[in-house]
Amino acid sequence: MTFNSNLMQDKDQSLRLRSAHDYEDLSDRFRLRLRNYERQYCNLYTIRIKDSRRRLENIALKKWNKPIKKLIDLNSVKGEKCVIVGTLYKYQELKPSILREICKEYQTVPPPSRTHFVSEKDELILEDETQRVKLNGKLDVHSVVTGCVVAVYGTLQSGVFLVEDYCWPETELTKKLLLELKVDKYLILLSGVELATNKNNNLLLQLFIDYVIGWCGINEDFMDATQIVHIIFAGNCIRSKAKPKPKYGTIIDNEDDLEAAKELDYIALQLVECIDVDIMPGEFDPTNHTFPQQPMHKCFFPQSAQFSTFRSVSNPYSCRIENKLILGTSGQPIEDIQRYSNLTDPLEILENTLNWAHIAPTAPDTLPCYPFDDYDPFLLIERPHIYFAGNQRKFQTKLTSDSGYSVRLICIPSFVETQSFVVVNLRNLECKLISLEKDFN
Repeated sequence: MTFNSNLMQDKDQSLRLRSAHDYEDLSDRFRLRLRNYERQYCNLYTIRIKDSRRRLENIALKKWNKPIKKLIDLNSVKGEKCVIVGTLYKYQELKPSILREICKEYQTVPPPSRTHFVSEKDELILEDETQRVKLNGKLDVHSVVTGCVVAVYGTLQSGVFLVEDYCWPETELTKKLLLELKVDKYLILLSGVELATNKNNNLLLQLFIDYVIGWCGINEDFMDATQIVHIIFAGNCIRSKAKPKPKYGTIIDNEDDLEAAKELDYIALQLVECIDVDIMPGEFDPTNHTFPQQPMHKCFFPQSAQFSTFRSVSNPYSCRIENKLILGTSGQPIEDIQRYSNLTDPLEILENTLNWAHIAPTAPDTLPCYPFDDYDPFLLIERPHIYFAGNQRKFQTKLTSDSGYSVRLICIPSFVETQSFVVVNLRNLECKLISLEKDFN
């Protein structure tokens, strides 16, 4: 690590040098106001297909110029090419069910534990508000998941719809604002700190803090540091795995979690004095388990929450920074899609969810979520500029382009496993990984 004594300045001076930036929180649709768990999940699917159908029908008419039929009307057009719109459902024999609980109740041997639920017997079914139809043909059952809304083109033969082509809903392109950035401003994405289970990274975290503040690093690093305007902690700040269930009669020990929460507050406190910090919850962080996860309570951050530059935010999280629309999750939808398909590359899955126009299509089927009955907050209506997933095994990124509109896809690696973080230039969407062990030696 190289230190420059001329750059060792107090926090007040670092704050004055820090670039100003515009910020807008767009996560209101992920916040739960009134919580009613007596609702039926079917309402969520009804809303999803209703909102997606309008976009799909326009695309289908332009692409195939064929009539769009309801599933209930398919029998009247047997053998004729047509278009149908619906929600995909995958019949999977290996999908977890109540059978395991029944086996336990009757003290029989339960089925073997699995983490991947795909088999050659999986079937693809399309359903709308009226009925279902089995799909065969071009649409690969192992490359999609339950919950995706799609328009398929083909013919009905012997009760099965043979797919010749298909299309997904299009997301609206974000309206380009007149003011474009003329200088470099940077966003840092960090995930998987896991303070409760990995205490050996304290020195590296302090090095990260010193780098962001501008207290260490080589000259060019410091110049970049002064232009870092925002940090997003993308989940798993406390832990990434559930605590083992205590034995009957034992006291639940939360001391590690409490100490980790205090340490997280202290880390945030050092940063918010000179930069904006957003902290998202992860799967086992102290908030609700179901999607969308609500912001961790401000009582976990008694010191840093006093600053306007600190925000405890939801998962998923959406905001606008310097005219760039940013959207991401802590990684649960990516992991769930991996379990129920043959898609293994997190970056490919992230791009697929962008094409499917849905952040978490497997919710509520296999990804637990709140039973929304008036809107689906996970629908992708507006295409983001930066779309990320936290807590991945390795860093991956890709710049996609559609009609001249670019989207930066980012898989943020776990800090515990890689000791690294991601830096994105908000001016041109350039992205790089910085390793605290390699780049600071």
